[in-house]
Formats: sequence, structure tokens, C-alpha cells
Amino acid sequence: MGYLRDLREETQTLVLGQIFTRKIPCVIVSRNLAPTRPLAHASREANVPLIRSPLNTKDFTAQATVLLEERFARG
Repeated sequence: MGYLRDLREETQTLVLGQIFTRKIPCVIVSRNLAPTRPLAHASREANVPLIRSPLNTKDFTAQATVLLEERFARG
């Protein structure tokens, strides 16, 4: 979010357009930060879920990794 907020909205739109062409499954914004207008618009246009989490990035990543390992581990 810090990176995006440092860019003009027009530049955000260009950068996000390139990201969303990669068919990403979702965008997660940590620390419950509000997404920028271009990010919210791009996710809607690409029909990609935009998820906000109150966790910081490190804690979210750790918890998501554990969850995914449990769900998809070969048993």
C-alpha cells in the first residue's frame, strides 16, 4: 500500500493493470489499511476479491501458510 500511495493515480492504474493481467486469485491488504481508489477499481473490474485483514503482513502470511499447508498437504 505504501508503494501504491506514493504513485499518482494514473500510474497506479497502469501498474495494477499489469498485475491483474496475471490472473491472481485475490488481493490481500494487511493492517486493515484502506485500498486506494485505483486498487479497488482494478479488483472490481478484474473480478478479483479484495480482502482486508487486521493482521500485519508477517502474521497474516504465517497464518495463511499454516492454513494452506493443512488444507493441501498430502495425507
